[in-house]
Amino acid sequence: PTRRSSDLLNAEMVPPRQIPPTGDPVWFRLLESEESIDIRILGLRLLLARCRQGFSELSSNDVKIMRVNTVRRFFIKHEKQLDHEISQLVRLRRDSQAGAEA
Repeated sequence: PTRRSSDLLNAEMVPPRQIPPTGDPVWFRLLESEESIDIRILGLRLLLARCRQGFSELSSNDVKIMRVNTVRRFFIKHEKQLDHEISQLVRLRRDSQAGAEA
């Protein structure tokens, strides 16, 4: 099927989902259990529970980054099913940036 120019225009107007980069503080807050989000996907709920265990006590930043990457890869792999969760991450990120500017 061919796309009409109006379809292309509408596709460009919708911003792509933004999964935060690895170093974004939102991941660390999520894994330190400071931020709670509503999770609808059981696999993500289980993964977060496993990755959160002892996260704040870890002394090695490299190990923390590995856990963040594990969660982030899940978000990337299952992006289409995680619309609800990604929108919450984006909102948390935006809220924390607004709070830092104030």
